[in-house]
Formats: sequence, structure tokens, C-alpha cells
Amino acid sequence: MEFAKNVLAITLEPTAFFADLAEKLSALKIGILRVEKFDPTEGSFILTVGEDLDCSGLPPTGEMVCNYDEGFLAGIMEAYSKEKYEVKEIDCWSSGAKTCRFMGKVLR
Repeated sequence: MEFAKNVLAITLEPTAFFADLAEKLSALKIGILRVEKFDPTEGSFILTVGEDLDCSGLPPTGEMVCNYDEGFLAGIMEAYSKEKYEVKEIDCWSSGAKTCRFMGKVLR
């Protein structure tokens, strides 16, 4: 949440917010963000993070290893939306995928 509050423009409309997030993650060499889906009505999203700081280039182990990123993204979305999010990694470089993919949803 602190990253979002101190680094991002959390008052922007969704398209501009995600563009700002993608630019900051790239500039800080955290990863390359791509939004696959965002539904503010449903409170859900699917994001990918390529060249992920945590695990890009790791040998495939069959495991999901980006636990930090799950919490990082949940905190960013909570700061932005003022609603608690649950974020789960559904694809990981370490599981054999070539990008890390995260699914999030508002906890209601």
C-alpha cells in the first residue's frame, strides 16, 4: 500500500492508473506489467508481469514462487480502490510459464 500511496497517482481513472503503474514498475526494474482484464464492477483483474524481479530466469521447479508479488499487488489495488483484494499467482516463470500471471478479486 505504501508503494501505491507514495509512488503512484492513485486518483486516476483505471486506464491511466494502470499505465502509471506499468511505467513505474518498468522504470524501477520490477517488471513489465500488462493488464489482461480489469472489471471494476466485478472487482476483478488479471495482470501479467514479465521480466519479474522475483523469478524471471529461475529454472522451472513446478512451483509458484511470487508470494511477495501477490501481497504487493493486493496492497496496490487496496490503496487504489479502497477495497481489500485477494491476489493469487496463476502462472509463474518457475512453473514453466514465460511470464507471471496474477488474478485478483475484491474480498466481499
